Amino acid sequence: MLIYHASQHIACYEDARRTLGQIGHTVAGPCQSGHSWVMGLEQVPQWSELNWSDMKGSTGRFYKAHKDEYAKYGAFLCTYPPAYAMLYALWQKPIIIHAPIRFDYPWSDSKEHLSIWIEWIRYWSKKGLLILTANNRYDSWWITKNTGCQCETISCICEYPGIRYDGSTPKEYFLAYKKNAQIKLPDNCVDRAGMGKHQYSDLLRFAGIVHIPYQVSTMSIFEQYFAGIPMFVPSIGYLRELYKQGQAMSEAHWSRRQMIDWQQVAKCADYYTELAHVQRFDNISHLNRLLKTVDLRKINHDQNNNNAVRKERILTQWDSLLKKPS
Repeated sequence: MLIYHASQHIACYEDARRTLGQIGHTVAGPCQSGHSWVMGLEQVPQWSELNWSDMKGSTGRFYKAHKDEYAKYGAFLCTYPPAYAMLYALWQKPIIIHAPIRFDYPWSDSKEHLSIWIEWIRYWSKKGLLILTANNRYDSWWITKNTGCQCETISCICEYPGIRYDGSTPKEYFLAYKKNAQIKLPDNCVDRAGMGKHQYSDLLRFAGIVHIPYQVSTMSIFEQYFAGIPMFVPSIGYLRELYKQGQAMSEAHWSRRQMIDWQQVAKCADYYTELAHVQRFDNISHLNRLLKTVDLRKINHDQNNNNAVRKERILTQWDSLLKKPS
């Protein structure tokens, strides 16, 4: 099947193209990400017909501008943002949302727009034209909680970087992904912010990666996990403590009015559930001990075994889902 996919996120764009390509589908469309350079692609601007504050008008303008051009596609895929789905209904083809973020973006703070969006989801889901999926359990839960519609979790493989961790050569330093967190990590942790533009292969210079999560799910964690790189994250208790200090989970929701459900984070965050063998630390002293004592080669081996199982499951899920639309 030929599937149309426009995305503002380079990783979502490339993962969909590679993953669905492995089961016989062709995914095409513009990459609108400012990080397109990572995969050697050019950034394509958003469509001139799109106006987030007037999606009803945008839908008509978009269809009129692209009616014949997009008629060849058998389905439409929406990742980042999920709300692109509203642009495609007039083609009367299956629309698949595969949410990597909270589905309410960009209308989290607009009751009127969010209400219209939720009713749209309910209407087209009931008609059978809209298929709801998410790449993590938290977003599946969040969609169902707010819309009442069932949402299947299909994780991401993210093997496109083409790198593999080799723990046979000892490395002195660990890389730290901490976004804007002002937190003192062990001396052998190098802040990723200082790397600037870099190649995926540069990650292999490090013994492992420490994450202070700003989200319940990020594509970079999927990428690094599939590469077999040992990873370290705060335990749920410590993550909550860091959040209270303003040092973590700053983008868990798009609206400040929306509170984080910590029970769901514990049950749904990729690094606590889907991605087995990610190491957890209860404080910085505990992290320091782990970095000095864990068996990195064993972690790498265990992650690789889990990756094989995950990949087979994910491909099977997509294959089953894409056989449903006709």
